Amino acid sequence: MIIAIGNAPSSGSTLLADLLDSLPFAVCGPETRLFAVKGYYENFQRLKAEGFFSSRSPVIYEVRQRMLRDAPDTYGFKSERIHRCLKESNTFHDFCETFFQTYAGLRGKTCRLFFEKTPENIHCAKLFLDAFPDGIFLHVVRNPLYVYKSLVKRGFFPFIAANTWLIDEAAAYQLRNHERFFTIRYEDLIKKPFETVVDFLGTIGISFDPRELEVLYKNNTYRDQHIRRVTSWSVKRYGAIEDGNKKEIGSEDWKALRFMETTKVSHRYAGEFGLAECSFREMAGLNGYSVGDLLSRVKPTHHDETLRCDLSSCRLLLKKFVFDWVYGDCRLNSCLNYLKPVERCA
Repeated sequence: MIIAIGNAPSSGSTLLADLLDSLPFAVCGPETRLFAVKGYYENFQRLKAEGFFSSRSPVIYEVRQRMLRDAPDTYGFKSERIHRCLKESNTFHDFCETFFQTYAGLRGKTCRLFFEKTPENIHCAKLFLDAFPDGIFLHVVRNPLYVYKSLVKRGFFPFIAANTWLIDEAAAYQLRNHERFFTIRYEDLIKKPFETVVDFLGTIGISFDPRELEVLYKNNTYRDQHIRRVTSWSVKRYGAIEDGNKKEIGSEDWKALRFMETTKVSHRYAGEFGLAECSFREMAGLNGYSVGDLLSRVKPTHHDETLRCDLSSCRLLLKKFVFDWVYGDCRLNSCLNYLKPVERCA
């Protein structure tokens, strides 16, 4: 069974991947973006003919999505072999089965579960579930205030960081009632990591002892040695499980949160990318986060201050539009749709 993992970045999916890969019957390797590219699902014949091309995506912090260039080699495929595998596959599903079976062989594991964790997968979750009728999509969600703080620390432009959670959660919103779409909260994962994973396994009919998982996790040398950690993370050492939500909240966070709590996915952006026009307040509530509680954690300085779109964010969104237009993936009159991913609630 293939299981894709997707979420807003900085939501705890790397910890989840570490835990899942520690299972004796599963693998979860480095990110590939294999399931994050719309065109691979919709035009497999082009993928066979041209190789790993790029597609547009609602993701606002990146321009376009394509398979990561070093992914095939990391998963046991040299250039010639990966293209041969593509040509010999009848469907995208067939190719992925071979791809992950090869990786499991490289790791010396006999697997029944193949996990692929890439945050951007969230925007292709519906396509994934349609293409893999026996597959599962696993969504991770975290308190949006701390997602924002982490993204800013990672170098995201403030306006992009403030809107990323809502845009990514809007994709999850559309699948919240799908029988093969599951959600894990960061707060549960960090509090009881082994039990949370075992509980998920139980929902798909697999029993496992959380104490055994803990031992396996602590001895998972592969993830320790081969998975890159973001340098700005407060917890970078493999095996250290700490609550990243215990961070000091400042005045800039107040401005960002005051902005976020008044926004919704804009009509223009939702129409352009097929997203739900949901609000930040709605999405926070659905995921168990109270906006009032979030605001109470932040000590305001000036109540009338709020976040505004910065020039760097505008340039990134414009660049995103230009590339998509050049590739023929949008119309020239779509420019304003790209520049306004969110709008104020009525």
